[in-house]
Amino acid sequence: MNTRFDDIIVFVLDAEGGYDNDPDDPGGETKYGIDKRSHPDVDIKKLTVEQAKNIYFAEYWMQFNCAQFAKPVGEVYFDCCVNTGAKQANKFLQRAVGTAPDGVIGVKTLEAVASRNAQETALKVIDQRQTFYNNLAKSKPKLSKFLKGWTNRNTNLKHFITNIAA
Repeated sequence: MNTRFDDIIVFVLDAEGGYDNDPDDPGGETKYGIDKRSHPDVDIKKLTVEQAKNIYFAEYWMQFNCAQFAKPVGEVYFDCCVNTGAKQANKFLQRAVGTAPDGVIGVKTLEAVASRNAQETALKVIDQRQTFYNNLAKSKPKLSKFLKGWTNRNTNLKHFITNIAA
């Protein structure tokens, strides 16, 4: 696949964990973060790590062109696409760089991202995601049980991007 993807996928798989079928999880049945709602034709229980990696590479890393962003912005953006969806990830990135948060990455957003410090931008994206999680837990109390895990994921992602080589 590619080195950057190979590095971040280890983080994502660890953060997502194994098989789960929590009735409060909007994705439903999930394994390695691959959910039945988004992948109705995948046998989630029998999904292998390699199959999950292939899905993540094709449907997230490549589809959302994560490598177009400097390290570690691309890695944080990828994790956000996985965990909250591309539209929210786009808005997090746009807010982090001060462009209109319309959920569509265009020329203005790309130029703004390229003109800023990548490490600072990545940290701001994570902060945007934390604000999203906090608001989500408040607006949908049933999801508040996931807030600690989401917060831990953000904390761990901050540590991860601090430790990866630029």
